Amino acid sequence: MAFTQHHESKSVVRLNDIAMAAVCYINVYDVTHDRGVNMGRTLSRQYEVPEKELVVGQELSRFGNSEGGNPVVTFYNGKQLDLAFRDKNFSIKTGEEVMLSEGIWADPEAAMWGIESVIQHCVKLVRTHGIDMKLTPSDVALPQGSSYFWDAPQLPSENMYPMTTDADGNKYPMQFICQINCKKLPDNDWLPKRGMLWFFGEIDHFLGYDVKQPYGLGKWPEYAVRVIYDDVPLYKLKRVNPFQEDDMIPPHAITFSEGPEREQGFRLLGKPYEEDVDREFGTGWVQLLQLDTDANEHFDLNFYDTGLLYLMINTDQLDEKIFSRIRPYMTSL
Repeated sequence: MAFTQHHESKSVVRLNDIAMAAVCYINVYDVTHDRGVNMGRTLSRQYEVPEKELVVGQELSRFGNSEGGNPVVTFYNGKQLDLAFRDKNFSIKTGEEVMLSEGIWADPEAAMWGIESVIQHCVKLVRTHGIDMKLTPSDVALPQGSSYFWDAPQLPSENMYPMTTDADGNKYPMQFICQINCKKLPDNDWLPKRGMLWFFGEIDHFLGYDVKQPYGLGKWPEYAVRVIYDDVPLYKLKRVNPFQEDDMIPPHAITFSEGPEREQGFRLLGKPYEEDVDREFGTGWVQLLQLDTDANEHFDLNFYDTGLLYLMINTDQLDEKIFSRIRPYMTSL
């Protein structure tokens, strides 16, 4: 008896590197079904990705031989991208993954030229808007899981509060900056969708406290700041204050709003307000937190002459929710 062989080739393109860079690397899996058994091979290609906003009529170019043409943008609105390629139209929305099985799209070699991992990456790449943070002082304790600056953090354990060491070898608690409830953030492509982020840093001097200024302009060492992430139930959070209550700045509740790519002020994500900082770090880095010189009746934060402090993070680590290697960078305007 002869067996009928069912042979079906489909291509599934998955994004391999989501770094915010001018190059993205993709893998194409050629999935062949032979008698119900999945067989496959993996191919790789580099695509050149635009660093600026995509516009209709823009062509995405591939490194090396461009024989056969390149995909052309026919529609883009930040969440959906349409391409025309080899007499075919292709559309994808942010976060979607599509199996290609029709005609030319089923060919993994052809899929290398088009396709949705490049699209997904482009959509993520160009969505570089920042998140603005408006601070409002509060004279009462804020609820568990609130997003706020100053005062003391709400932590699941007292042991989580980071310590630092001065020039004489004495240990003392690190200055608390802010805590962020990720579930309350505007839609973005980088930060976790849930859980809490806590920011600490050796900025006591710049808040006016009588301590020696530890670092100057430019890059600070990684240990000068500490960022902690934990997807902890909010009911487990409790206020942890290692300082004297009389020395505390009252909590400042945060109101989030989507902002432009670059702007002054307290911000998450986006790009550094000063383009020189971008050039200093190069591709593969994104701004996690931007602190600006600011003051009101409760606090006075001043980085030299109205400067800024940027907390930069590698995009690979950000995607993996690894916040242990933050690179601080201070400027003076």
